[in-house]
Parts: sequence; structure tokens; C-alpha cells
Amino acid sequence: MKRVFRRILEIAPLRCQAGFSLIELSIAIAIIGLLVGGILGGQSLIRSSETRSIISEFNRYQSATSQFLDQYAGLPGDIGNAQGFWGEASSGNANRIIEAAPSVGASGEAFQFWKQLSLSGLISGKFSGAAGPSPGWTGMDTIPKTNAPASSASNAVWGVANRVNFAGDANSFA
Repeated sequence: MKRVFRRILEIAPLRCQAGFSLIELSIAIAIIGLLVGGILGGQSLIRSSETRSIISEFNRYQSATSQFLDQYAGLPGDIGNAQGFWGEASSGNANRIIEAAPSVGASGEAFQFWKQLSLSGLISGKFSGAAGPSPGWTGMDTIPKTNAPASSASNAVWGVANRVNFAGDANSFA
């Protein structure tokens, strides 16, 4: 009988030590929670930084457009004497509206906009001034770093759009 009782006492402590205590599990869950919270907080900071970068780009292009308007008395892409300033640029029709390219691969004011801003030294980059090889969502294919600047947002490119203000005046903004 003593042998059986001794055997039970030897086995019993092993069974009690087979799992984790509630305190150990609580500490592990707290550490996992801190790691997940840190990762989510980091993602939020990255997204916030990307948003600030995009706003900064927009402001830079808007400022460059205003400087161009002051310096050349017309909107980039739309000035009628662009070839007089830069031989390689196409002149626009000077109607103060940035118009799309008439066909795929053609030179249009929307793409000359970026080329003329670049040739004037107001933005960096070298742009073709012509629509891409296939129709895109704007009717012409915009190719990052070829005919328009790439955005700091992933898989994005800057474009030019016309808008009409409440007074009915058409203006173009980057």
C-alpha cells in the first residue's frame, strides 16, 4: 500500500505542472496586445505621412502653376506662344482652359501642361507632352514620369482637370 501511495505522490505534482498558470497566460496576452497596438499605431503614422506628402505635392504644383501664370501670362499647356519660349513645346489655343489630347499619342494641353512647367524650371522632371499609347480613364493614357509626374501615393499619377467656379469661369488647377 505504501508503494502505491508513494507512486501517486510522485505522479501528482507532474500533472499540476503540465500547463501554464493564469498569470503566465495574462502576461503573454498583454505582450501580444502591446505588439499589435504598436503595429497599428505605426501603420497610422505611415498613412498620415503619405497624406502629408501628397498634400505637399499638390501645393507645390499649384504654386508652380500660379508662378507660370504670372511669368508667362497664361496657363501651362495653354499658352499660344509656347514654341517661342521652348522650341520643343507645343503651343495651346490660349483660351485659359486646359483641354485633353485629341487622340491617343497626340500632343494635348493636358500633357503639355507638365512639359511646359518642367521646361520653365518650375517643377522637376522631363515629360513628353503627349498622350500615352492607349485610352485611359481620362480618355488618354497617362504614364507616370513620362507624360505626367508620379505621385508619392502608390500606383498614382498627377493629372490636370478643368473646373468651373460658381461664377461660371473655367479655371484649371494641377
